[in-house]
Amino acid sequence: MNYDSYLENRVYGASPAELVCLLYRKAIEKTKVARLALEQGDISTRAAALTRVIEIASELANSLVEPQGSDSATREMISNLRRLYEYLIFLAAEANAKQSSAPLDEIERTLSTLLEAWESIAQPAASATVPDSAQPSLATPRLALSFHG
Repeated sequence: MNYDSYLENRVYGASPAELVCLLYRKAIEKTKVARLALEQGDISTRAAALTRVIEIASELANSLVEPQGSDSATREMISNLRRLYEYLIFLAAEANAKQSSAPLDEIERTLSTLLEAWESIAQPAASATVPDSAQPSLATPRLALSFHG
C-alpha cells in the first residue's frame, strides 16, 4: 500500500476530531517547510507552503458549526476558535509578505497547542464510544487535506 492510499484510508476512517488533528499536523509540517524555504531563500516553496497553511486554517474556520440550541459557553468557544484560525491566516500572510520567521514561530506554537488539545479529544473517541453530544460540533473539513500536498 502506498502512502497516498494509506492517507486516504486514514481520512475516510477518521472521526471529525481525528480529521482536525490530521489538518493540524499538515499545517505544522507546511510551517516547517516554509521556515526552511525562508532560510534557503526559496520564495516559491515558502509561498506554496504558507498558502497551504492558509487553506487549512480557512477550512478549519469554515467547518466550525454552532450546534442548534447551544449554550453561551459553546458559542463563545466556537467564536474564539474561529478568531484563532483567522489570526493564523494573518500570521501566515505576514510571514510571507515580510519574509519573517517570527510569525512562523507563533503559528507552530499555536498549532502544536491546538493539536495537543484535539488529540486528547480524538484518542478517547477512537478507543471508546463517546456520545455525539460529548464531541465538539464541526462539519467535516472538505478540501484542506490533499493526498499529494
